Amino acid sequence: MINLDFDGVCVDFIGTAKTFGIEVTQNDFNVWSWDKISPEEFYRRAELQPWFFKLWDALEESDHEFKFLTKDFPEEKHSLLWRHGIQFPKTDVIGAEKKEIYCRRPYDVLIDDNIDNCKAWSKAGGIAYFFDLAQPDPFADFLSWWNVKADEANFPGSEKC
Repeated sequence: MINLDFDGVCVDFIGTAKTFGIEVTQNDFNVWSWDKISPEEFYRRAELQPWFFKLWDALEESDHEFKFLTKDFPEEKHSLLWRHGIQFPKTDVIGAEKKEIYCRRPYDVLIDDNIDNCKAWSKAGGIAYFFDLAQPDPFADFLSWWNVKADEANFPGSEKC
């Protein structure tokens, strides 16, 4: 199972925050507060990352089952997908404060921009890819990793975390 983080990896969280006049620092996950904007309004105006549809295509072409695994607000994120033409089942956008509880097999994969989530996933025995948004082209970095890993049976081993 491929588990894909939502904020940062799929949605331009920082860019969307800026449209509300809120400054967010890259890879700083402990400062965000919903006191200035509601999650419903935020995700109504949120934009997908420019690489989202290429990422979607790469995952669909892999023939691996995948789901969105997000810390919070799965309903709002599901609605965002539908607004962008992605008719993904509501049950496959999962909210989980501790994502590692969904790591059930050694070949379960997490793609996440939070290094702490990646470390917890790897510690639980799965394969984690740290989607580092601080890099100049995080999607190209991911594709380089993915193109090798997607051809390996059951994604053995962990590369990035």
